[in-house]
Amino acid sequence: MVFHGNRLEDLRDLTLGLFRSQPLAPLVPETLLVQSNGMKHWLEMALADDSAMGICAATQMELPSSFIWRMYRLVLGQAVVPVAMPFDKQALVWRLWRLLPEFAQSHQVAPLLAYVKDDPHGRQRYQLAQQVADVFDGYQSYRADWLADWGNGQFVLRYKAERKAMPPDQVWQAHCGSNCNKMCCKRKPPSFLLNAFPGPTCIRNSCTRFSKPKL
Repeated sequence: MVFHGNRLEDLRDLTLGLFRSQPLAPLVPETLLVQSNGMKHWLEMALADDSAMGICAATQMELPSSFIWRMYRLVLGQAVVPVAMPFDKQALVWRLWRLLPEFAQSHQVAPLLAYVKDDPHGRQRYQLAQQVADVFDGYQSYRADWLADWGNGQFVLRYKAERKAMPPDQVWQAHCGSNCNKMCCKRKPPSFLLNAFPGPTCIRNSCTRFSKPKL
């Protein structure tokens, strides 16, 4: 059953009605999937409002990707599915932090070199890694086909039925994504995941996205 609404407050009230009509056993938390950390914060505050529950307790709010990953690990076992998603954004930040200095030098990417040089404490590099990780995280959601092409060595941008060569000043993104893929995909995922996720290995390993909207 799917409930649609244009007002978040109405959906919150519907959620409260479900909580009250179908309560769980004591000490069992309600699991709620939210689309973003911002929505998580809003929902916590909305449930804690005096007109709602008065307090937000015994709730577990998760992003769909982390929930699905946790279910895979619960069903398939810890020996098959690692604790963290290999292409998780936070882990990707630190992989990029290690990768970027050598990558910027070897590919002579001027915008990257400007960040990583004269940075003895690595602060600028960390800020750059955060920005690049945010870009690749968006690609996982909306442009998994680009990542798939880059992982196969095809440095193109796919739009509808066309494939266009990447602008020369943007090809570094494809090389960087390919290098990150090699860094984080050191173990082969279960065969059913390979069949379920037709994207690059990094996407199939992490199972972070199931579909992307058409742009």
